[in-house]
Amino acid sequence: MRKRVGRVITILLLAFIHFVVLIFLLLQSGKFQSFVITKVVDYFAQEYELKLSIQKFDVKLPAKLGFSGVYLEDQTGDTLL
Repeated sequence: MRKRVGRVITILLLAFIHFVVLIFLLLQSGKFQSFVITKVVDYFAQEYELKLSIQKFDVKLPAKLGFSGVYLEDQTGDTLL
């Protein structure tokens, strides 16, 4: 019984590590970054009724996020960014 529990914990730990590595590798891909930023922009535009656009989004792991060409307009037409 203890061997089985140990084996399950090991498998879950390895699966988690593989998942983290996969996410890390995907975030390095320009196409995946574009996909994610498109989904985020669409969500915020619909949820908060904003005009939001981001021309370029760049992730350099472990600690750098870059945005350029950000345009944010509220419901009254005021440009926020």
